[in-house]
Amino acid sequence: PSPSPSSTPLLSTSINKPHASGVNRVDHPTAMKTKDKNNNKHLQARKDQERQHAIDEIVRLKLCASSKAHRDPKTAIRVPPPCTRTLSSRTKGKWCGRSVLQVLQEEFMEFAGNLNYLAGVLDHGLLRMNDTKITSIEQAENTKLKNMD
Repeated sequence: PSPSPSSTPLLSTSINKPHASGVNRVDHPTAMKTKDKNNNKHLQARKDQERQHAIDEIVRLKLCASSKAHRDPKTAIRVPPPCTRTLSSRTKGKWCGRSVLQVLQEEFMEFAGNLNYLAGVLDHGLLRMNDTKITSIEQAENTKLKNMD
């Protein structure tokens, strides 16, 4: 005897979802899994790229030395070697017409109210604008920012 229609389990290879237009759309579970796998691969690739960038920076800055390296001889505390990181930016519209000194003091907290620190940065030639070193407080005060500096 053949099974009655009510006792036969319904197997479906698709899921009906209402579409925004009101028409039912059919998505296959295998298609949805493939989309998720592709998205996961993309996220994993990005995470791997970020991890490799961090490793490259550690190697470039020579921070991967053994635990015995870079120790203070008096205290034996590990002291990594100093490094300089280059940060660059384009002139924001609200900075146009203002002096470099004024922008540094108002927009960057490490320079606010600390002219000695800023003078040290300038003396070492660490601040550049259009590949030109700004070497004194007076020069920073007299240099006005323009669009695309």
